[in-house]
Amino acid sequence: MTAVGGLLIIAGAIVMLVGWIMILIKAFKASVGWGIASLLVGIVALVFAIMNWQDCKKAFLIWVVGFVVYIIGFAITLSGASSAIEQMPVVEPVGMMLDRLFA
Repeated sequence: MTAVGGLLIIAGAIVMLVGWIMILIKAFKASVGWGIASLLVGIVALVFAIMNWQDCKKAFLIWVVGFVVYIIGFAITLSGASSAIEQMPVVEPVGMMLDRLFA
């Protein structure tokens, strides 16, 4: 199940990247200052998208869909990892093993 989660994380990250690049392109078209600020400081891209909602609505919604897929993949991976940890055998501490060896 963790493989499915991993694939969803990768897919979500790619979709988020596409949405962010679309917002970045629109920011550079508006002005070089907005573009550079959006490139260097991620929150500026969000501010730009909100301020220019009509132009950036599609790109922002693409980013949101990618984020949701990413979070779902993370949750699936985390649940699979936690169940795997519960099934792991208990290993005695190294100190106890050394005490037995040298006793």
